[in-house]
Amino acid sequence: SLERERQAERERESSVRDELTATVNRLAERSVAAANSAAEAQQVRAKLKSERDTLAAVRAELVQREADLRASHAELAGSSAALKELQEKCADLAAQLKIKNGVVAEAHAQARHSNEATAAARTELANFQRLAESAFLQMSSV
Repeated sequence: SLERERQAERERESSVRDELTATVNRLAERSVAAANSAAEAQQVRAKLKSERDTLAAVRAELVQREADLRASHAELAGSSAALKELQEKCADLAAQLKIKNGVVAEAHAQARHSNEATAAARTELANFQRLAESAFLQMSSV
């Protein structure tokens, strides 16, 4: 009878240890996922900064081209062919700017998604930590 009680106690302890080990393993997996999400968010932020820098350069180039267009228009008032060529260049830059704006918007969306994933992973990590603490307290009281 005493031996059966000891055996049952050992089995309960083993079960609690197994549950705690599984919880710790899940917690470790969530920690890795959270770290990966944070790294992905950092990469998206770096990409977004790069796209912003590119967009600023395109905008500066567009401003310069517009200034060139005005100067050329004054100089070449009688030459509609030269004026038409400069207008096409400006339209090209406007199209490039529109494309870059789309890329920046996409990078913003990716950053938001990555930030949401990171927040969710952090919440799950906190939940698993509470579960692990609870399991540890239960094991300690056994």
